[in-house]
Amino acid sequence: MIGRQLGPYEITAKLGEGGMGEVFRAHDTKLEREVAIKVLPPAFVEDPERLARFEREAKLLAQLNHPNIAHIYGMEASGEAHALVMELVPGPTLAERLESGSLSLDESLSLARQIAEAVEQAHEKGIIHRDLKPQNVKVTDDGKVKVLDFGLAKAMDPTAAGSGAPSQLAASPTLTLGATVQGVILGTAAYMAPEQAKGFAVDRRADVWAFGVVLYEMLTGVSPFVGDSVPDTLARVLQRDVDFTKLPDATPPAIRTLLRRCLERNPKNRLHDIADARIVIDDQLAGKLVEAAAPAATARGADSRFTPAALLAGAVLIAGLGGAAGWLARRPSPPAPAPLSRLSIRLEPEAPYRVQSIPGCSIAISRDGAHLAYVVASGDREQLMVRALAEIVPRAVVTAAPARQPFFSPDGRWIGFFSMSGLQKVSVDGGRPVPLVAELANAAWSRGAWSDDGRIVFDTWNAGLRVVSADGGEVRVLTRPEEEWDLGPEVIPGTETVLFFTQSASGFRIEAIGLDGGGRRTVLDDASQPRYLASGHLLFQRSGGLFVAPFDAASARVTGPAMPLALETMVDDERTATPAPQLAVSSNGTLVYAPRQASARAASEIVWVDREGNTEPLASIPYPMPSFDLSPDGRQLALGLRDGSRARLAVFDLARRTLNPLRDEQADIPTPPLFSANGSEIFFARYGTHRGEILAQRLEGGEPRLLGRLEGTWIAPYSVSREGRWLLGALYDPETQSDIWILDLEASDAASATRVLAEPGDQLAPMLSPDGRWLAFATWENGIGEVYVERFPGGESRVRVTSSGGGMPRWSPDGRELLYLDPDGTAVLSVPVRTDPKLELGAPRKLFGGAFWTDTGTGPVFDITSDGKRFALLLRHENPKQSTELIVVQNWFAEVSRLARTGSR
Repeated sequence: MIGRQLGPYEITAKLGEGGMGEVFRAHDTKLEREVAIKVLPPAFVEDPERLARFEREAKLLAQLNHPNIAHIYGMEASGEAHALVMELVPGPTLAERLESGSLSLDESLSLARQIAEAVEQAHEKGIIHRDLKPQNVKVTDDGKVKVLDFGLAKAMDPTAAGSGAPSQLAASPTLTLGATVQGVILGTAAYMAPEQAKGFAVDRRADVWAFGVVLYEMLTGVSPFVGDSVPDTLARVLQRDVDFTKLPDATPPAIRTLLRRCLERNPKNRLHDIADARIVIDDQLAGKLVEAAAPAATARGADSRFTPAALLAGAVLIAGLGGAAGWLARRPSPPAPAPLSRLSIRLEPEAPYRVQSIPGCSIAISRDGAHLAYVVASGDREQLMVRALAEIVPRAVVTAAPARQPFFSPDGRWIGFFSMSGLQKVSVDGGRPVPLVAELANAAWSRGAWSDDGRIVFDTWNAGLRVVSADGGEVRVLTRPEEEWDLGPEVIPGTETVLFFTQSASGFRIEAIGLDGGGRRTVLDDASQPRYLASGHLLFQRSGGLFVAPFDAASARVTGPAMPLALETMVDDERTATPAPQLAVSSNGTLVYAPRQASARAASEIVWVDREGNTEPLASIPYPMPSFDLSPDGRQLALGLRDGSRARLAVFDLARRTLNPLRDEQADIPTPPLFSANGSEIFFARYGTHRGEILAQRLEGGEPRLLGRLEGTWIAPYSVSREGRWLLGALYDPETQSDIWILDLEASDAASATRVLAEPGDQLAPMLSPDGRWLAFATWENGIGEVYVERFPGGESRVRVTSSGGGMPRWSPDGRELLYLDPDGTAVLSVPVRTDPKLELGAPRKLFGGAFWTDTGTGPVFDITSDGKRFALLLRHENPKQSTELIVVQNWFAEVSRLARTGSR
């Protein structure tokens, strides 16, 4: 293109290129000026409809006239080349300025004010930028801002972008993950608003989010969401908490609050108008907000082993969680609060902290902050550890059996915990555990709290809350839910009030009830995982993030606005709508938590693997750990996804690379999907506390068709017979654990499914052979998984397939081979099968190795093509449920109070 004439424009140099086309410098021979020429890509020009739409949008964008907006002069065409003619702005982009690090506070605010003014002008004209990022902001030598490419993300129909390095992602052009029924995903991944990344319709609040990301990056020098790939970045945008602790200590409270408002994930709670952001910055620059900066910390990021010397000295101050709150200058200065200190407890890699139960929390702290209790796992062995904060070496107090969900007595002398079969307690000094409640169904999934008067209240999965004396004895019913779960009890110290949260088809809410069963009431809607803080606040989970709000313990009422906490804690399970944060807080303000692992919210990678172990990408899904099923023709994936508080059923088109949501359901864990035998429908389940329904959803959309009903708390379809008559799946029953059911799809009306395997332990992942005569399934008992085959129907001639554990069985299309994953997800194994004249199995043989997801509770995560040559598997990242580090923050209530004061202004 260099030297080419495009109408009156002589192209003289290339300035850059991207998915929106190549950009050149050109000389306007008519008006004797320098301009920028954006030449549209050929694929774009070849589509007349897209080109016409672009020209219409360009005419609208050309009406923008503002000193902080790069002007669009018009369109030009010559032969097959079509181009947009724009103002040539001298100087580097903001992205180039940020390559050398963060900007000063004054410069950041000056540039941010101009960006806000430009966006404000566009919004007044009804134009949304949709792709605001540092690469689209020019900064002249005299500090003037020019915002580029207003509205072009909408004007151009983008093509799918691949993965790349973080720096390439932030600079990548407009991209799409794939069309959805609501629209297409527009914008650059690292700066997309969450609703934009999901493909939903966006409004001016998407620009407010992007503005917040840009301001954050100017102040810190880093983007809050950039990942290793586009899907990973999208996953971070959708789910990762912004680390506000990286803001400079001198950042004024008003600017911190502004950033939190701009980066609110829920657009309803986000700052609605960019003009409000501009006003805040104007006031700050004009000195109207006279506030003291937070005191500087002496170090960022603590290290090393947790030692008494470090504790006593408080040598490592937390910079990330901020300092004491700033006060208005006209107010008297209160006594300076004790500084926050942050210390790290390093655990042995061979025995990391681990979350073993869902829902659950594997860490506790005594009220006086003197002792920690936490669960570690070494291989298949679990231990309950106790660590005095004044000592270096922890002690194992329970080693003989699993000890989960620990909680302290009010005096700190005892630790309550749940074994696989009941509720027990053990002294902090060790010794033999004392049984309190024996033969408690699903005990390993229960959580408890200890009252001041010596009672323990605990949940029972789907059977409500129970109360028992801390010395054992009769168990009393506190709540008896009908269509909901009552979970996560927390006794408010000094009262007889129990906080807990309920989960039902209508959503989540925090409730309160007296230990005597009276006075039940709603405390907070759309909230879960309550933790009472002795500072007079309530900590809770909402929409995947942590919040804190002023709280009156006597009346159990929230008394002020909630503020988000920038705290990256590990959770029990990213798939659930109410993930339990792995943290505990003492009455004197010591916080302990397990930090979130980098891979915990990464995008899910599904890959093809052939029989020789050669791997190639199949699909990258910006949601954690989906279950999936390959369509009979191998062209689509049915996906069960978690999106905030909703479970989403979607289809991924392998050829077009598009993600098409079919429907959303209110469910804690996404239901595993399963294609019908002819591929026209997807089977899924809708379930509550005691019963559920099996439904069929047509790919064209519409309301699902009811197939059958089941009694159970978790229901999953796994396989359908080749002729399409029999549907098999698994369910969870509190009495018998996981059982296998069957449903006759040829029944004229919706009927109750029949249980065909209801034995002690868990039976999962039923897979019917291609000829319909044999049933393969997985079992899980005493921590060991195995695969079996038996005759279908009838259950005769049961044979164990595995020799050293395994799960997730699959038949080959010809029925001559049974495949399964080894217990660690490191290999796919094959077993030859003969069924005539009788069932005969060969020896297991390893086909190939890898790192694959094996959680059968997720649903199917392993499939095979119709020709039997390739396998679809979900890659396993590092275990997001374990950590080799615990963080201790002392005097944390100072930060909580600062946030509450900020939110009340």
